[in-house]
Amino acid sequence: MKYQLIFDLATTSKAPIGVLYVSAVFGALTLVSGLFMKLRGNPIAFPVKFLAFVAVILLLLSGLMQYERHWILEKSKTELKTIEGIVMAHWRNRVKRAGNGNSYSQWEGFSVGDKQFMYCTDTTQNYFSNSQRLKFHDGMPVKVSYLEVTTEGKLRNEITRLEAVVLFP
Repeated sequence: MKYQLIFDLATTSKAPIGVLYVSAVFGALTLVSGLFMKLRGNPIAFPVKFLAFVAVILLLLSGLMQYERHWILEKSKTELKTIEGIVMAHWRNRVKRAGNGNSYSQWEGFSVGDKQFMYCTDTTQNYFSNSQRLKFHDGMPVKVSYLEVTTEGKLRNEITRLEAVVLFP
């Protein structure tokens, strides 16, 4: 059976870079706006300072995501597990996010053997989130490398590498 690489944290995760790009856009907007105001002899306004603050926060977030990615790869050297088999009990679910808005998170999951995997599809993260929009289905052959991670007191299997036999892309 020939597997196709779908996701590999070491080579295909773009989470830290994506946040860095957004930070660069906010930084460029801050710089251009600040220079424009200074050239006109005006003091730098609150919105420009706010843009600078957001750019710095996003830059820090990108650094933290890069550190997390490095930490995950180091942990993978000793604790990585791999399972090969067919997708069973694939599911999707929309969950209302906390707060007053009408915002929802899209969750997806499946089992391979006795291991269950679940992930939020509409978030940027280092672990697998199906940003490739692969159409999972029961009976689909996959090979999954994962780490067992405890988050908020719950043990989760976080996917670091996913290979699948994709018959109809």
